[in-house]
Amino acid sequence: MDEKSRPWLMLLPALLIIVFLFLGGLVFCLVQSFNYQPIIGSYTVNLDAYASIFTDKAFLLSLVYSLYIAFGSTLLSIILAVVTAMALRKTFIGKGLAVFTFQFPIPIPHIVSGVAILMLFTQSGFISRIFNMMQLVDKPSDFPELVYSNNGVGILLALIWKFMPFIGISVLALLQTTGLAYEDQAASLGANAWQRFRYILLPIMKPAILSTSILTFAYAFGAYELPFLLGGVYPKTLAIIAFEKYNNVDLSYRPQSMAMSIVITIIVVSLILLYRKMAVKNEVSS
Repeated sequence: MDEKSRPWLMLLPALLIIVFLFLGGLVFCLVQSFNYQPIIGSYTVNLDAYASIFTDKAFLLSLVYSLYIAFGSTLLSIILAVVTAMALRKTFIGKGLAVFTFQFPIPIPHIVSGVAILMLFTQSGFISRIFNMMQLVDKPSDFPELVYSNNGVGILLALIWKFMPFIGISVLALLQTTGLAYEDQAASLGANAWQRFRYILLPIMKPAILSTSILTFAYAFGAYELPFLLGGVYPKTLAIIAFEKYNNVDLSYRPQSMAMSIVITIIVVSLILLYRKMAVKNEVSS
């Protein structure tokens, strides 16, 4: 066996799975989004499904809502992750326990985090009952409606709880390896706290923030289980309305579902390409 071909042969099983399951499914989705459905006698290829969804106010609202959920959860997670990583980077008593507690949510499945938010933050949940016991609210139902609300607070809480340690651990690793030494040097030269953060720490954290935030944004934008479990009746995220149209007994809605899935894919892939471009630019500039 040729040594050059050995790695490719070893990767062949995984590549076959990717090609036939992922790319095959993507091609099938793309074809159906063009209204090609032999099962119902539709053989004409057109863009009617795309024209239909982009003129549908419900779709546009769901698109904005999905972007709001993805952008809001990612931005808040970045802020909280950076603040926490800055606090955990220095040595103090109990640091090991604090770091363990901080990264504890990472291996927990998203659906479990959603159930935890339900148990904690619903109007009949644990926190509302504590507020009632402390006489902060007259009855548990007076607790603010955070879950099942139209503003998506419950979804944001669950996503932030998962995203913050994922971003924070990556940032913390960079700060602990290089940040302290450079910061001490800048401090010895008279730089204040803001200058050290702006010109020393932030550039160090930037690669970790970019890479993890792209992943979290992409996941949040296409997430289904948490918006389904914690979201309100209206509006719904793109993933939910795409799935609902896919499950409609009227198969004529299937192309619209596939078109929405393609839109989600295009946005996510565009983000990944944008990150790649930014990463290459940073490598060249450095």
